[in-house]
Amino acid sequence: MKAWIEGKKRTGPWKVRWREFIDGKWVKRASATFGDVGSAEQELAAVNLRLAKLTALRPRRGASLLPLGHVIERWKSAKMTSGKVNNPYYANGVERFTKAISEAQGWTTTAHVTADALDAWRASKPKGTARPLAMFKAVLRYARNVLKQPIDPDVLDMPIPQAPPRPAPALLSDEHTAAIIARAFALGERYGAAVEHLTLFGCRPSDLCRLNVGDWDPATRMLTLQITKSGTRPRHPITGPFADHAKRLDRLVANRPASEPLFQNPQGGRWQLSEHTGAARQLADWYWIHITYHLPQIPLDRRCISALKDYAISSLDAAGVDDRTKTIFTGHKSLSVYARYKTSNEERATAALDQLGAYRSRGGKSGGSSKLRGQNRGQKRRPTQTSKMTPRGKTSKKRRA
Repeated sequence: MKAWIEGKKRTGPWKVRWREFIDGKWVKRASATFGDVGSAEQELAAVNLRLAKLTALRPRRGASLLPLGHVIERWKSAKMTSGKVNNPYYANGVERFTKAISEAQGWTTTAHVTADALDAWRASKPKGTARPLAMFKAVLRYARNVLKQPIDPDVLDMPIPQAPPRPAPALLSDEHTAAIIARAFALGERYGAAVEHLTLFGCRPSDLCRLNVGDWDPATRMLTLQITKSGTRPRHPITGPFADHAKRLDRLVANRPASEPLFQNPQGGRWQLSEHTGAARQLADWYWIHITYHLPQIPLDRRCISALKDYAISSLDAAGVDDRTKTIFTGHKSLSVYARYKTSNEERATAALDQLGAYRSRGGKSGGSSKLRGQNRGQKRRPTQTSKMTPRGKTSKKRRA
């Protein structure tokens, strides 16, 4: 119910009156007395806004007030069942983040998740609040539209701050990458092949850990990835400039069941992924301890395994491969991800698929003989043209083929 202005024959003094639902019953309320109608109208607008917010925070007629944890579980189940969210890592992340924050703040129902409460939480944690806020808004929209739960409308109108763009990563040099691959092959061909695969194609380490023996087809020379970050199963050829790597894959899959992991861990099993995030933590730790730890010439900020992906994407870009073709290799969906890895903004090749020895259609013939960086590491290197600018805007050293 809205408020109204009451005044003695509209000549003053003026007073704002309204009815408010308190402790299960309606109570008549009144404001202070105002000597001019303008002040009374301002008070009327403020009271109506507060009453609208209180109405939104009450359960709708015929709907029960549900615990916030139950609402979050219902959201996850509904989105996964309907297919609107097909990434289990994202759904689990939303459930984990929102439940943890709710329990820490003492929010038991959706009525407790107000704009003021979120502002107080964000003030206590000034960094890393944009993603949890977006998650809360998604859950609260579902709770309002489907479960008829009370929702503070100001929460859904809260802007989500945009994080500043991440700086371009530091890139490995050809010499550093060659030393990394040599170190990996010294520990065994299965380790060398895995590290070489990351430097050639730029796939995520977690995608590499999911590969099975049956995903490599020696007859067609095609590798099919498991479900990637984009929710697809891309295929790419290991032919032409990747012929040496394809031969290593042939040796890795020889006389092995199709269900076994293509790249094995030191115990002969599959590299373990993090239960919550799906990250290749075991492989990343092994890479740091057994590979880069023994190569002191590599800078500290380039010793993590993600630096191999940065190197691969930059190498593919330097070879003239367009962004859409690189998505086949990396499994990403967005083309904007490559802007951070480019070593230059020179012209892109118009025949990138042919340069890669790739297929012209899904399952088509493969061909081509162009060379990419990182291939045939044992052969003598030849210097190539120096790229003009690095991602940080400094003159780069000569890159080697």
